[in-house]
Amino acid sequence: MNNKTLLTITLLGVAILLAGCRGGSGGGSSGHRDIAGGNSGGDTSSPQAFFASNVQPNLAVCRSCHSAGGVADSDEGRGLLLTQNPSEDYERVYAAWQQLGKGVTGNALLIEPADDAEPHSGGKPWPVGSQGYAAMFTLLSCWDDPDNCTLGSSGQVEELPPLLGSSRATHVWETYCAGRSDSARLPTDPRSTIVPGVNEGRAVFFNAYFEECQAQLPEQEQNISTCGDYRLRKARGREFLTAGMASRATMTAEEYYRSYEAWGLDEPPEDFDAMYTLRYGLNPAGYSNPYPLPGEDPNRTNGGSGKLPMGLRQLKDEQGRWTGEIGSIACFQCHGGQLENTDGNHAVATDLNSLGLGNTNVDFIMMGADNSPMAQRGLPFRGGDSLSAEVLLNLGTKQRGHNNAVGGFELLFMLLDYDTLGVAPNPDKALLSGRGHDFDHPTAQAQDTPAWWNYSHRSRKFFDAGQSVDGTRIVLAAGPNDAEGLLTPSGEVYRHLIEGNDQDVSAYLMSVSSPAFPGEIDTALAEQGAVLFHTKDLWAEPGNAGALRP
Repeated sequence: MNNKTLLTITLLGVAILLAGCRGGSGGGSSGHRDIAGGNSGGDTSSPQAFFASNVQPNLAVCRSCHSAGGVADSDEGRGLLLTQNPSEDYERVYAAWQQLGKGVTGNALLIEPADDAEPHSGGKPWPVGSQGYAAMFTLLSCWDDPDNCTLGSSGQVEELPPLLGSSRATHVWETYCAGRSDSARLPTDPRSTIVPGVNEGRAVFFNAYFEECQAQLPEQEQNISTCGDYRLRKARGREFLTAGMASRATMTAEEYYRSYEAWGLDEPPEDFDAMYTLRYGLNPAGYSNPYPLPGEDPNRTNGGSGKLPMGLRQLKDEQGRWTGEIGSIACFQCHGGQLENTDGNHAVATDLNSLGLGNTNVDFIMMGADNSPMAQRGLPFRGGDSLSAEVLLNLGTKQRGHNNAVGGFELLFMLLDYDTLGVAPNPDKALLSGRGHDFDHPTAQAQDTPAWWNYSHRSRKFFDAGQSVDGTRIVLAAGPNDAEGLLTPSGEVYRHLIEGNDQDVSAYLMSVSSPAFPGEIDTALAEQGAVLFHTKDLWAEPGNAGALRP
């Protein structure tokens, strides 16, 4: 049975039902009759009342495009133009019906949003057999023949979901556990449901499946099951990223402040902190991140008067006292990005829950040049000759705003034993990954850093979906900040750091939500885009007329 046959049968059935009763008469504001009747499906005592209860709830999607200046304000769509005032809807729809030739089954108000054979860019929001279709059919029938009009419920009107909105990548556990006790059992992680067979009967196709990686680990390392466990893990992960990761000093506060000497200056600029942040492509910290200026006791000034950018952190001793020593947090150098308002002002996260945006400014080449032993001796700097961890682990970085994390991973794979993480160089790995020339994968040189909040909605990690999101060890691949922790014969420091923190850091990454967009959004335009994105009939375009429909 084709669509036209189904349409004919449906219309005949509706016509028979309509012919079974007749209502009374009355005067209408548009010159057509108000019909007495009524139904438990809402007030249907008149066409206006029927319209309000059965038709108007379906017009939200129409209003997005069929308005002045909207995408349907065209020769084809201008027959129906609504305003943002719903009280005008009835008169405007009635006027459109008249302008479009009146009638019922041949009127564009009915067939454009229903009949697949009609080229309607807004898709088919009222398919034949739906409540919306039945309601419009009834309304047009009453307008077309007021003396033979029966009004009644057209079925349950379902409230349409909003065209705009976002979970901001909030994981279901974050939402579920809000307001629940620690003992509440966690629901299924949606990411774990993306397995072979999930595509059957669906229009969406997944080709990167989740794999269980934790089942064989000790019980304390297996996946968590309660809201309390989730809260504990993400809190520990956040603390480790912001404090534990910077466990080794890379310079003193004085050495940090004297960085201006490497810039060729005789004295620090007045806006030294801002210039440091700008030169190396770091970003302002939206949280307390102090360091002491020369002559300052950080324990008398709440850490100091200076402010470090994301990616650096002043350390504390075992007694919790500030040390005046500064460590590197490599995670935030690549993942400490920022949004920018349209007026040019930086929109920086006010707390750590919004961290994780890829940093498109970071300049590892400049970091290496200013700290290169060769450059410090007046010799030409060549990218990669610095002994700094930033350059070592971003081998092959060629430009500002990019890194080569995969190249760094492959370097570690070549240098370390997979199980113990002890130093065990294997030249065969180098030949496989770099064909003897370097350690870079051919497709992994200049990479944009992905946002952490993608982690909560994906079944696999990295741009090539190379690892299941349940594989947590690699989230701390760049954990140690220097060779003393990264490259050791036994691998004990590196291994214990990962084993003790990877699950916690993974839970924190999963809990991160994206920040709200800081600029203004043209809501009306965005809603039109949403309609087209979800329902646009690509076969309505002349160029696709001969293409096979799925």
